[in-house]
Amino acid sequence: MENIIKPALKIRDLSVSFVDEASGEKIKALDIFDLDIEKGEVYGIFGRKNSGKTTLLNVLNSTVEAESGLIEIFGESHSEAGARLKTGYFPAEPEFEGYQVARSILQRTAYLNGVPENRVSIEIDRVIEETSLSTWIMKKVKTFTEGQLRRLTIAASLLTNPELLLIDDPSSGIGEIDIVWMTGFIDKLKERNKTVLICSSQMTDIEKHVDKFRFMESGLLTDEVDISELKPPNTTSKIFEDRFGYLKPEI
Repeated sequence: MENIIKPALKIRDLSVSFVDEASGEKIKALDIFDLDIEKGEVYGIFGRKNSGKTTLLNVLNSTVEAESGLIEIFGESHSEAGARLKTGYFPAEPEFEGYQVARSILQRTAYLNGVPENRVSIEIDRVIEETSLSTWIMKKVKTFTEGQLRRLTIAASLLTNPELLLIDDPSSGIGEIDIVWMTGFIDKLKERNKTVLICSSQMTDIEKHVDKFRFMESGLLTDEVDISELKPPNTTSKIFEDRFGYLKPEI
């Protein structure tokens, strides 16, 4: 029997709607689309703010429920425990209680995610090293910079050693030193054959990291662009400029 390789992420006919509290009107946040990402790919979705990118990541992370559609992660439904353990989510705006110490947050996250008790300290030490957090790990989160908070979020997401990483606006709100660190970190994920989905409103995030990307506008995805196949004058900058009229559609 032929061994069929399943994509890391498979989406079919995905649709998400919200009801506007003020008007009672139904608003389409994601409008029926398909998406396949193969294992080991770094894939990008680029769009203006409020285009549906974060909603997509929240659906994949099971914090928002889809109205309809199929989502599989390595062949399992995204809502199954096995698929969720294979998925790590790095939100653009981490939320932690300021009084908590960073290591305590990682311990609690490890227990909630089902890391075996005899592996908790081992896994915490591993993610601290991977995210260069050792200097701040015993400090309260309220003292952290945005870049340090982002690293803590990444560390928490890596505790189950996930194979699919979902990253929301990786360079948004952090300083140049942390942007350089983030670039190197994503490169390391690629070297380890991890599958990465980057959703961003920053053109540079797409140019630096991805193998393929698509535009998202009003919850719809456009045709796929393979960066390896681009030849002058069809550079990524030219494609972005043609589509949006300027190069950094961050609003």
